[in-house]
Amino acid sequence: MKINLASSFISFLLFLLIITGCDNKDSIITPPPKGSVLLPLNKGNEWKFLRTIYDTSGAIISRDTIIRIISNDSLVYNSYWSFEPNKEELFRNSDEGLWKFWGEPRLIYRYPAKVGTIANHLNSSSEIISIDTTISTPAGNFKCYHYSIDFFGLHHNHFISPDIGFIKVEYADFKIKTPTYHIEPYVYECDELISYNIK
Repeated sequence: MKINLASSFISFLLFLLIITGCDNKDSIITPPPKGSVLLPLNKGNEWKFLRTIYDTSGAIISRDTIIRIISNDSLVYNSYWSFEPNKEELFRNSDEGLWKFWGEPRLIYRYPAKVGTIANHLNSSSEIISIDTTISTPAGNFKCYHYSIDFFGLHHNHFISPDIGFIKVEYADFKIKTPTYHIEPYVYECDELISYNIK
């Protein structure tokens, strides 16, 4: 009888360990659907953004709309990269995530990946802050990966919804606070998705 009680107690403890070990949602990556990508790069895909520019106090300087369209492919480093004309940027998806061409191929946005995953590059790095942040824009509500892009000590926030693309991007700059001349970051530009057309 004592052996059965001890055996039952050990089995119960193992059961509790299994349940509590699986409770952390960030420890397990839910596999995305087959063929899922962060940024769909089919020719003709289009996104419209509201761009807001701020001064160092947070007051709005200007607002405008920008349109980004996937227009063509370019062969770089023996791979085809989709070319977005407005900012002349090259992107490529792989099994590891979304690459961007900045003088050389750089895996900036790992996908899928766990919270805390960091990708290091020359003068920059990117870290996954969240894999399920909800972002609301004029285009709707989106579940996003939140990437913090560190570029020379400035942290830019990029929110990307898989299979839709960039939903919101915040760019930072430094300002000097007087009279102490202390340097601190501030958001000088924010792009928010207004509408999109994925082919």
